[in-house]
Amino acid sequence: MTDVLKRNDAPRAAGVAVVMVNWNGRKWLEGSLPALKQSIRREWPVYVVDNGSTDGSPEYVRSNFPAFRLMALESNTGFARANNAALRDILAQPHIEYVCLLNSDTRPDPQWIEHLLIAAQRDGRIGIAAPKILSMDQPDRIDSTGHVFRFGRVVDRGKGCLDRGQYDRRTAVIGGCAAACLYRTEMLRQIGNFDESFGSYFEDVDLSWRAHRAGWKAAYVPAAVVHHKGGGTSLKDPTLARALRRAALKNMAVCISRNAAWDQKCIFLAVHAAAIPFHALRFLLGGPRSALGLRFLNILRVFLSLWRKAKIRPVSLQNCRPRHVCYVVSKLGVGGAEKNLLLLARNLPKNRWAPMVLSLNGEGAYAGLLREAGVPVYSLGFPHPRFIPRAFRFFSRCSFDLFHGFMFHGNLAARILAVMFDAPSISALRVAEGEKRWHLALDRRTSAWVDRYTANSEALAAFARETIGVSPDRLSVIPNALAAEDGRAAAPRDPLTARQRLKIPVDTRLVAMVGRLHIQKDPETFVRAAALIRKAEPETTFLIAGIGPLRDKLEKMIRHLGLTDCLLLPGIVDAQDVYTACDVFVLSSRWEGFPNAAIEAMAGGRAAVLSDFPGASEVVDYGVTGLIFPREDAQELARAVVGLLRDEAMRVAMGRRARETVLARYTADRMVSENLKIYEQLIPPSSGLPLQGGGRGRTKRGSGR
Repeated sequence: MTDVLKRNDAPRAAGVAVVMVNWNGRKWLEGSLPALKQSIRREWPVYVVDNGSTDGSPEYVRSNFPAFRLMALESNTGFARANNAALRDILAQPHIEYVCLLNSDTRPDPQWIEHLLIAAQRDGRIGIAAPKILSMDQPDRIDSTGHVFRFGRVVDRGKGCLDRGQYDRRTAVIGGCAAACLYRTEMLRQIGNFDESFGSYFEDVDLSWRAHRAGWKAAYVPAAVVHHKGGGTSLKDPTLARALRRAALKNMAVCISRNAAWDQKCIFLAVHAAAIPFHALRFLLGGPRSALGLRFLNILRVFLSLWRKAKIRPVSLQNCRPRHVCYVVSKLGVGGAEKNLLLLARNLPKNRWAPMVLSLNGEGAYAGLLREAGVPVYSLGFPHPRFIPRAFRFFSRCSFDLFHGFMFHGNLAARILAVMFDAPSISALRVAEGEKRWHLALDRRTSAWVDRYTANSEALAAFARETIGVSPDRLSVIPNALAAEDGRAAAPRDPLTARQRLKIPVDTRLVAMVGRLHIQKDPETFVRAAALIRKAEPETTFLIAGIGPLRDKLEKMIRHLGLTDCLLLPGIVDAQDVYTACDVFVLSSRWEGFPNAAIEAMAGGRAAVLSDFPGASEVVDYGVTGLIFPREDAQELARAVVGLLRDEAMRVAMGRRARETVLARYTADRMVSENLKIYEQLIPPSSGLPLQGGGRGRTKRGSGR
């Protein structure tokens, strides 16, 4: 077979652009760019996208190939995103009919683009033309002759085989390896660019499969020859290579679950299920456990995609429906996280978003309120064994575009579900975990599965960056919000009526706290401070509203300190009655995120006395809307409360300013709009599929293949 084109076989004039992505591959550029220059026409633009190289690659391109268009990115964004950066510019130019992708670790033959153009121009439905790619180290060995489905996965046809001419016939394939491939721009405008959630590997398979489902053809052209190093950039760093191998394993299953027919999914499941014992043995002999876990997860992902009745629809069909959001929460009892979930779900614009709440544990007080607002609620009943069939039944009937988790278990479940169903996920951080170290360990290990984190305070955001390792570009601060009824603007409650309901004497001053009877809230310090306050101000009553594991211990402390007649533990009561009845509100927590109880009390016009947990200064302005005392210091807490009880004018002024501040700052509209901004970044309004570039694979990315 000759590489010289006959005169009557030459392709007709066409607009072609070439894109080469590079990451620290200057030594490869020194061979690939001169070879590329020999294979292009003078009028064809060449885009060199540099993925934040530190080896002088950009300088080399500027000095030696000034006619090429250098796009120097600040950091390594991955193969898919780097190519898309150039493709967006190319697709905006209507005269460009084709785009060629070429890796930096390649050596193309002089007429490889010409051969691909001839094949593409013979049939207007050919959207992809793939060359014969040979190994650069062993030129007689094949690297790829197009993509085909084989052994339960999409593979490079002939990879590793000796080139004896067995692949010298032009034939139809699923697609081509993006290390060297030609794409028709008309096709890309129809189906979209690479899905950036893949990072690196299998993004080209996903694009080829999408093109195939949209009616486009792919052709293998043996006369077009390119030599490829294979991993010349991405595999030179062992840590990066391991991360990319894991990403490739996951991306393969994502491709199958998204695009494959039912029989292909069955083959995938059979092949990979049969391989599980082998990988389990490897693990027992000291092999990597991450590979075994990923294979189990991949089998589950493909099985669920096959079993679900609600199949993933093409983008064109999803434009006409609201995007489905699944809120995953540990439980639906009374609490700040649950209340903010309620506010968010019931205030979403229902013409654009369809929320549903999935409770892992069970239903509680907020389940009814959610249903009243038209938000479906489904409970799995975890940890009862029946939660497994309930989960399968639930996800067989429901398809979601986004998973949004609340609290630790809800966040973890939302991440796992998002990975299985290939959807974006958001983790709402509510508290700086100070009790269970295994929570932090799991957070760190699964943080790469999260598309976006939200924190309800700047202090919690700092905790996420420093302790969990969340990058700032994936983290947003969205403070908690007040429900309209929390401000009591419409119908303020009567303090006398509230005291009667709580059985508090009318002629006494009340110091109250609302929160779980749990080590986090440190009610013991409140009880010890109450004994000191009682000595200074005998006509004072105390109340801690809430339930929890410390109740028995607190009752013993109350009896021991002689506070039985003045310190009440009423359990769960209407928090608004407590805020209305009290003179001073106290929160003695050891750690917090952003305490709803404090801003609700302040909305009721009460001065708040908070411990100095991280973020306390974001809630109260010291001396203006409240006071702050050192954590676990009962004497300082007593001193602050006694000062407020004795100075009524200061107490009333603080309460008034506190109410004005929180009602203006912590509105539900603000909280909902800030969450919607994140939703629309992950799922654009014009599409029901995840935003390209917002998905998985954020650990480490490589630009090479």
